Amino acid sequence: MTGATIANYCEIKNLTKSEDGKVNGAIVVDRQSKKEFQVKAKVVINCAGASADVIRQMDNAEAEKRII
Repeated sequence: MTGATIANYCEIKNLTKSEDGKVNGAIVVDRQSKKEFQVKAKVVINCAGASADVIRQMDNAEAEKRII
């Protein structure tokens, strides 16, 4: 199976991880409906632009900031 699901106007609250510590999804909030839900994924891509460090630090709180 191939494909992707896109979720616009959503805010990541936290990343989810597998038992071996790999990111496998996220807990998100739809900013329009205010509903919270979990997204599961085989691959998670951080394309948060200027906020990318915030997402990186959800994965690893000790991650060094790369965006100044």
